[in-house]
Amino acid sequence: KLKQWIDQFEETGKVQFDSQTFDSYSKGFLPISISDEETFSTIKTIYESENYLLDPHSAVAIAAADSLTTQLGNEKLICLSTAHPAKFPATIKKALSINDLPPAGKHHSTEEAKKRCQKVYTCDHAHLEAALLHAMESNWDLNNINKI
Repeated sequence: KLKQWIDQFEETGKVQFDSQTFDSYSKGFLPISISDEETFSTIKTIYESENYLLDPHSAVAIAAADSLTTQLGNEKLICLSTAHPAKFPATIKKALSINDLPPAGKHHSTEEAKKRCQKVYTCDHAHLEAALLHAMESNWDLNNINKI
């Protein structure tokens, strides 16, 4: 079945489950929608109360779980963190109402990436000479050559 679903998705961009499969899968899910404000509030509340910085995806999961406590009853629920908060600096800053990220909002890989060139341009080598000449002609100012 899984192969059929994958093939169907690749061909049509969607999957239509048969009614038995849909009913079976539906029993394991509780739908809920979480607003941006609830997400920001959850990030802030958890950070202030537990000194743990959630990424937005995990904050949505926690907020959803909290809002479903009535339906869940005594059932146990585990929310796994899905991303590092360093991937979402603007969201973290907004949620915490701060200008600079706390240490938990940084990751060595993102800090290192900030030091590297972020734009890459490719050029067909057959056109490289013409592209370089054009760039030099349009940006080269012979009157200010000593200032470069």
